[in-house]
Amino acid sequence: MKPNNNYKRMKFTIIGAYTSSNRAIGYKNRLLWSNRDDMIYFRTTTSDCPSGNMNAIIMGRNTFDSIGKKPLPNRVNIVLTSNPTQYSEQIRKYPELIVCCSTLSEVLKMLDSIPYIYKCFVIGGENLYKQAIHHEDCERILVNEIMISVSSENVDAWFPEIPTAKYELVQKTKLTDTVTNYEYYALLKV
Repeated sequence: MKPNNNYKRMKFTIIGAYTSSNRAIGYKNRLLWSNRDDMIYFRTTTSDCPSGNMNAIIMGRNTFDSIGKKPLPNRVNIVLTSNPTQYSEQIRKYPELIVCCSTLSEVLKMLDSIPYIYKCFVIGGENLYKQAIHHEDCERILVNEIMISVSSENVDAWFPEIPTAKYELVQKTKLTDTVTNYEYYALLKV
């Protein structure tokens, strides 16, 4: 791996998706949709980096469990958990791809010391999104709106409201008939 020569304090991007009807993201630790275009967007965005570098993805324990307790390929997978020993087998099997930390601040401090990390993405779930959206090092939000309707009784996880006092919508792109992408940037502090 080669160092990221554009090094500065690690900032991160939130990336996610929600339903158009009520900002729902999941039920019983599963996504509420299966959308190929959304998945391609996610994989491409979180994997794309210069040769010799890798991106990092940060997720909560439930999100890691929901993807089968295996790392998403070509990215450093960071799991936030208060009990990292529960993943010792996975860490032993994929030592370069899985890291456990207990807080988002601990993750960012650790990433500051890894020179080959190019970009960092928070990928969920709900509790981590809520924490990350108010964190001073969140510089961008990429969110896909999936055009489906889901009853709230079949939802137990939602994407948080994006605070307009902190973020500005800079681009809205219709990716397909069923997926619209929104890109927000953090407003500069004066």
